[in-house]
Amino acid sequence: GRTQAILGTTYMASDVQREFFVRPNAYVWDRDLAELRGAGINMLRTGWWSAWDQVIKDGVFHEEMLRALEAFLLTARKHNLPVQFTFFAFIPEVLGGANAYLDPEALRRQKELLLVVVERFKDVPYLSWDLINEPSFANPNQLWMVRPNRDRFELAAWNEWLRARYPNRAALAEAWQMVLPPEPEQVPLPAEEEFSARAGYRTARGSNALKVHDFVIFAQEKFRGWVAQLRDAIRATGSKQLITVGQDEGGVRESLSGAFFGNALDFTTNHTWWMLDDLLWDSLAAKQPGKALLIQETGIGRQLQVDASVRLSPQESAHMLERKLAVALGTSAGAIHWLWHINSFMRDDNEVVIGAIRADGTEKPEAEVLRKFAAFATAASGSLSRPEDPPVTIVTSQAFQYSALNWLALEAQTKAVRALHSYCRVPGAVLAENQLARLGNPRLVILPSPHALHEESWHALIKYVESGGTLLITGSLERDPRWRITQRLAALGLDAAPQPLTFRQAELDMGTDKLALSFTFEKQQFIEALAAADGETFHELSWGKGRIFVASFPVELAEGLDAAAALYSWVLRRAGIEPPFAGTPPSPGVLVRPVVMQESVLYLFVSESAADEEINLRDKTTGAELRFRLPAQRATLKLLDKHTGKVIAEYVY
Repeated sequence: GRTQAILGTTYMASDVQREFFVRPNAYVWDRDLAELRGAGINMLRTGWWSAWDQVIKDGVFHEEMLRALEAFLLTARKHNLPVQFTFFAFIPEVLGGANAYLDPEALRRQKELLLVVVERFKDVPYLSWDLINEPSFANPNQLWMVRPNRDRFELAAWNEWLRARYPNRAALAEAWQMVLPPEPEQVPLPAEEEFSARAGYRTARGSNALKVHDFVIFAQEKFRGWVAQLRDAIRATGSKQLITVGQDEGGVRESLSGAFFGNALDFTTNHTWWMLDDLLWDSLAAKQPGKALLIQETGIGRQLQVDASVRLSPQESAHMLERKLAVALGTSAGAIHWLWHINSFMRDDNEVVIGAIRADGTEKPEAEVLRKFAAFATAASGSLSRPEDPPVTIVTSQAFQYSALNWLALEAQTKAVRALHSYCRVPGAVLAENQLARLGNPRLVILPSPHALHEESWHALIKYVESGGTLLITGSLERDPRWRITQRLAALGLDAAPQPLTFRQAELDMGTDKLALSFTFEKQQFIEALAAADGETFHELSWGKGRIFVASFPVELAEGLDAAAALYSWVLRRAGIEPPFAGTPPSPGVLVRPVVMQESVLYLFVSESAADEEINLRDKTTGAELRFRLPAQRATLKLLDKHTGKVIAEYVY
């Protein structure tokens, strides 16, 4: 069907609870939504973030709230604004139960709350459901994380999960390399100290960080089960409305990940807030194969100097928002801005300043940025269907990411994305290892500094190579998620084993090409290299119809990006992969990333450079010439007709 680019906003004209529960004001809604539609906004996000006891109490649902929501939806329809409604925030309300995800009574009451609303509005065609905003699997004091809550429901579910995963207590003790209590005593949840790479120094004798991976996977599966139960309850009403979860960027770091729960939803989301140095990775890592992605919430919070003065001017904040929105529209279905009107009722000093329109009605420069992106979204709609897969896929090791070395795994991912795009000028995708069944047939797969990998993931990659694929591995992958040494490369004919990386300087020898590498002591304490029996630091292996390049050092964890970029460029040439545009590329401070679609080519340009730069490129798909001056720290989008090369739509600063 017809595609639609989204440039929406979260609507909270005042405290959202007051809007829906206490004093609904149809006049204010009508005025505000008319203003939003006039600015080109084409979607709203709103909902409940707190005060659920004003919705339902002692099993009685407040009819006043339902009438207020109905009035709000009618007002939105008057102004042709689709609405996404959020039910919970951070951790689901237990509503008198105990554990938010695992207590059957809490789950029953959550469904009761949802269904009263859904059954009333299940036939509204312009309404979608967001089950929870920025979910955590933790206690309320550890939001945006995965940590034990330590109640009886979680302890029981944890032990049941372990019994299903391991054949017996002895196998579990061997996997964790520690002494466990005998049956029938329960296996305790991980202590907070065990989430540290230094767990062996900090916890009781014999403890370590190995159980962290199991607990994270346990949390992912239990949250996915919660999502599926609520989705099924909504579908049982006859509702065909879209369902999602409003996950923040913690989902691509160490929190609940769409790679696990995304297949239970109609589309996935990401809230790009703090990863300002890695906005492209933020979106690519959140994108799940076969699912649309929406950057559902983004904005510019308060940034202060050490003396508490404001660090960024209003114009500098607008430029930062411009870069975030450009990446969102260049990599996903669009963006939902937080907020259009500042919510002056916020109690958080950071969030109370977020918004395009100040409390006194004056506009920030961000408002004009939003209007221009909204105009681009309108002009681009209908031309953004069926994007082609990029030629390169970066596969992320969840065995490494969901370990106590999470920070190193994320550095490997982010540097791989930046080296490939900003230095090699080749677009790529990012795929979590549990999604390898959806890998497809990229011309090159990069496995950056994996250290550890699930065995089934390794078999999937070998199957890809056997069928003719090309795989680049940097550093060692000779450990499983429990950090046990494997013999994966030996099975391919390469006698190699992991060894501690204890040196600062190294050289990667690729025949006539040599790459100098430097590793800091901070990383030397944890990372490994691959020691080959023949003493070589780079190998090319043939396997089936494909080939595997193995670099002995985790180049993404070396200082700087030059070595990773040089290695990638060398392998890209061997794989016959070229940049999708010709001409003189700008400095690595400017991102140029095209997406080829069925009828168009969308070009994303983002400057992270201190200086203006000249863009002088020719798109190889359409033959279009792209010549303009990109100001420092600004962004632009250009949508080209695939057949004529003419500009269909553009965002211009």
